[in-house]
Amino acid sequence: PALLDRMSGYLGILSLTADPTNSLMWAHYADSHKGVCVGLSTDVQPLSLARPVQYLSEIPVIAVENVRYIDKVAAYKSTIWAYGGEWRVLKRGPGIVRLGQKAVRELIFGFACPDATIIEVVQRLRKLNCNPKLFRIKREEHRFIFRKSRIDVKDLDSC
Repeated sequence: PALLDRMSGYLGILSLTADPTNSLMWAHYADSHKGVCVGLSTDVQPLSLARPVQYLSEIPVIAVENVRYIDKVAAYKSTIWAYGGEWRVLKRGPGIVRLGQKAVRELIFGFACPDATIIEVVQRLRKLNCNPKLFRIKREEHRFIFRKSRIDVKDLDSC
């Protein structure tokens, strides 16, 4: 923990998943399917620098004098987390990285996300002149399979 605490002062990690239909990701990180997933373009910096996380059953030994030590430490996780199919972007130094509107390709709302929340998000985006594609996660009937389904804001309640 002491090493991670020290690293957090000069290393930022953006964690991403390549699978927006992963049920566990929605349950753990999107308020039990009520949240939103932001689909980002990997054509813009720094997202084009994303690298897949390597999942291991044992903690790797990495020499501290290794020039890429921090990058290597941040590249590994326990196999228990492999369901996330995580990708990471590392940022050195303090501060926030602003991605800009071109980075936002789509918004994917959870199947339990209220229509009012979707409408509010869309209205705020319009004020910013940002118009990503809109989707909602749909669960297949009698199956544990999720799919992205395109939505039109006009079809939602309270429009």
